[in-house]
Amino acid sequence: FIVASRINWVSFLQVMIGRVAKGERINGDWTGNLANGAVELTALNENVAAPGTAEKLEEVKAKERTLVARAEHAKEKIKIEKQISATDCSAAIKRFNEMEEKVERLEAEAAVASKNYENEAKFTEMESNDSIDKELAELKAKINGSVVAAEPAEAPASQAKKG
Repeated sequence: FIVASRINWVSFLQVMIGRVAKGERINGDWTGNLANGAVELTALNENVAAPGTAEKLEEVKAKERTLVARAEHAKEKIKIEKQISATDCSAAIKRFNEMEEKVERLEAEAAVASKNYENEAKFTEMESNDSIDKELAELKAKINGSVVAAEPAEAPASQAKKG
């Protein structure tokens, strides 16, 4: 024989004792296999095996371990994806959207306040600027056909009494 299988009673007894300890039912048809450790393979019989068989056997075992690990990883990934999809994110998204809208409102209010301040500053500047008043008086004078001096003088007190 090249290789043989044998029963690993330790693995079988661990499963059975574990079930008894948990109060679980022991199935009469429990079957052990290589995956659960209840069946083991004997060492390769080098006397009858073809050259390179040991290396090929190790390669197959390594590939099996890789496939088992990939399968476990895939199962865990599926489990995590199901948990994520089951999680209700709508409340968090709603709060985020509300926060975003509030920030946008505050930014708009700040922009309006800034414009109001700029306009108020311009009006204050215009009110304190005498050149506009002078220019307005000159335009009125041209319309009325009279010439107004750049700075109007106050009427003498004697002329004011005559009126």
